[in-house]
Amino acid sequence: MENLRLDLTLVFGRPGGANCSFQHFHPSVGMLPSAGMPKSPVELRVGGQTYRVVATAEEADLHRLADVVDGRLRQLTAPGRTVSPQSLLLAALSLAHDLEEEQKRRLHSEQRAREMLSSLLQRIDSALEADSAEVAAAPSAAVAPTEDSSEVEFDFGPSLDT
Repeated sequence: MENLRLDLTLVFGRPGGANCSFQHFHPSVGMLPSAGMPKSPVELRVGGQTYRVVATAEEADLHRLADVVDGRLRQLTAPGRTVSPQSLLLAALSLAHDLEEEQKRRLHSEQRAREMLSSLLQRIDSALEADSAEVAAAPSAAVAPTEDSSEVEFDFGPSLDT
């Protein structure tokens, strides 16, 4: 999953009714809206409420994320009960907990992969050093000059002919 930078404006109220807006922008851009921010809001339904959101994220991503939040709300709220601000907070805390747990698992996996790679590189280095030591310790008679100085004789070890 790619990183999602989300600069958004929540517009509270019913579509076509009086609105109250709250803006949240990514810390890296301060309080200035992003140039890529769409002009028209996207309507998202979460917990039985419709929210209009203006964001840099794609509309499909916003709907997918809203569905995740709505699904968690349904898990935490008894059937037939209205979604309260406390339910929204509980869903947000639950999702934040899941995110932290996933980040811990990812960090643990990355650390384990680094350890395994380091171990593998050490084994390769040891094997190469051992091979180099064997070559250096081999007798220097591998190349013996003959009477004719233009020819070189190679000794490749024991013959394979038996």
